[in-house]
Amino acid sequence: MKPKATLVNHTPNPIETMCWTRRVMHAPIPDTLEELKNNPKKWLGMPVNQYVKDVLFQDGMPTFLECVSLTFKLENVSRALQQQLTRHRIGFSYSIQSMRCIDLPNFADDGIYCNPFKEGTERYIAYHKKMLNIQEEYRQALKEGVPTQDARGLLPMNIHSTITFSCSLRAFIAMINKRLCLKTQGEFREVANLMVKEISKKMDKRILKWIGPPCKTQGYCMMKGENEQQLKENKLTGRQNTEYVCPLYIELFKK
Repeated sequence: MKPKATLVNHTPNPIETMCWTRRVMHAPIPDTLEELKNNPKKWLGMPVNQYVKDVLFQDGMPTFLECVSLTFKLENVSRALQQQLTRHRIGFSYSIQSMRCIDLPNFADDGIYCNPFKEGTERYIAYHKKMLNIQEEYRQALKEGVPTQDARGLLPMNIHSTITFSCSLRAFIAMINKRLCLKTQGEFREVANLMVKEISKKMDKRILKWIGPPCKTQGYCMMKGENEQQLKENKLTGRQNTEYVCPLYIELFKK
């Protein structure tokens, strides 16, 4: 099953909310966003679009991003991805489907897991066979009366489940930018791009200005140490992206 990301809810009028929040540091602000939207020159000293471009985009301490909230639902994502996601703790709230309460005796047959290999290849088929073996052990445990909360210990980390989370826009940007890095695991990078598409579709596209891998949005590589070491050792290829230098690092910082 393919992963799915849904932006369930977000702060209405996010751009105006950020302008309103930022402006309070330097001038009086109205009691409602409608007043600001109806007379931006009075309250912002300039049109909203200009304020976004000249003030918000240039602010190096964008605390105003914390006043916009998002709620996402992620489906058909692995427990491994969820472990990585929940390492982002500051400004996040989570609710995760419980394998303690839900049993999945047909997870391999139904494809309710992440197979990292290309469908139809030998590795894909071999990986699926291993999942079928785990499925059989799990089924047998349930038949023997092992409680679901204990039988779940047999389930693989790549089994799918649903997770929801809420966070501020600032926390979201800090998380998503890291997960758009080419050093991120493929599944998470795919899901990160799906979340960016949801933002683009359902919110003001100007928010995308803050979103992107750190090498492109902020001009630094968050994996510089690893990339430098791999470059010295001429590790240009490997089985997985943690074993070789990121091609973007070479393109942006070494050429």
